[in-house]
Amino acid sequence: MADVGKDVDVAISKALLSIESVDSLKPEQHQVLENFLCGRDVVGLLPTGFGKSLIYQLAPTVAKNLRSSALCPEHIKTAEFPSLIILSPLLALINDQVLEAREFGLSAMSLCDPSPTEEAQILSGKVRLMFANPETLVLDEKWRDMLLTERFQNNVVGLVVDEVHKTPSWGEAKKGGKAFRETFARIAELRSLCKHGTPVLALTASADTATRKDIVRLLNLSKHTVFVERSPNRTNIRLSAVRIKPSDDFACLDWLVTGVKKYGTKYILDNFPEIYSEQHAHSIMYIVNKVFNDNLDIDDLLEAIEADFESEIAQDPSIPDIPVTWSNSDSDNACAEEPILWDEFLYYDSD
Repeated sequence: MADVGKDVDVAISKALLSIESVDSLKPEQHQVLENFLCGRDVVGLLPTGFGKSLIYQLAPTVAKNLRSSALCPEHIKTAEFPSLIILSPLLALINDQVLEAREFGLSAMSLCDPSPTEEAQILSGKVRLMFANPETLVLDEKWRDMLLTERFQNNVVGLVVDEVHKTPSWGEAKKGGKAFRETFARIAELRSLCKHGTPVLALTASADTATRKDIVRLLNLSKHTVFVERSPNRTNIRLSAVRIKPSDDFACLDWLVTGVKKYGTKYILDNFPEIYSEQHAHSIMYIVNKVFNDNLDIDDLLEAIEADFESEIAQDPSIPDIPVTWSNSDSDNACAEEPILWDEFLYYDSD
């Protein structure tokens, strides 16, 4: 792999020349892409916002560059026009992914209800990135037959499953019920429609040990599957969880109400200096069962925060005007929809 790795490095560097905003890949991105293009099944466990989509966006171009290498992987040698199939769970996500890829100058289309013109382009084999949900590819004979044609047997260099943690949770039924979307458990069928040796890249931001085993099983991944992981821990975000009794009447929040009402947002700065940045940070407060007494008036808290924030805006117009609002859901949960001030998630649960 070392010799092939050098060729992959060169191919990646060449591919990045066409991406203005990216000079190099992060080590984990590079590791995932290299193993995937070398024909290995890969599970990428990378945090939200890490750049998982860039990996498969680059893959066809890097594969194209590798074809001139004497050490070109077998599954890429036949690909005159390297392309990928990417499975995503939601249509909205697919549409966003298509637009993002096009912004990089890549040919990308959705197989979910394409126009006649788009369908003709897809079937012609001239689309680098083809996005679909599992139902579209697994259940529609048109697309299954497409994958079996000589053109696609030669050109498809990989299958990508995005948000792969949904595969077991949505694809398999829980006791006494039906699967939410059973085709998620049938994604492995698509491997049999591609040429032998076509690798699978599974991407997600989080998957516990049990879910990882389910992913390998349901996607029929190799026993030599490569796992590439980056911790999702973010040092700028803290979690505070407090369990209280109904009799406490949320008195534990008195300090926040009193402090903000008396000192304004400066109170947050003084109490949380290590997580307060020059760019005004954000906070979310989530409370189960919004029951307050005279000791805690959440409306007073929000009014105090908003008033002080408006004062800051008046002094510094560059600060964005973000409203502070409170939302009640049908399930008696409540949360701040547009919270501000500090990177901490507060969770209060009353028994």
